[in-house]
Amino acid sequence: MISAKGIEKLSVKALLATEQRIPGLGNGSLQDILFNARIHPKKKVTTLTDNEKEQLFYSIKATLQEMVDKGG
Repeated sequence: MISAKGIEKLSVKALLATEQRIPGLGNGSLQDILFNARIHPKKKVTTLTDNEKEQLFYSIKATLQEMVDKGG
């Protein structure tokens, strides 16, 4: 997802929010994901380090799992 063409100018938050890349992901969930990954929402996708990409991946998984566990 992060290596796709056409995302050079997108922020991390815009990447996740645009076109429902992850269905059901609202603004609150996005904020939680980015906060837990310690990534600023306005950071450009192309400036993410490999470590930040990994943190983002695991933060998405953990946040979605937490939502499921809580019945959301």
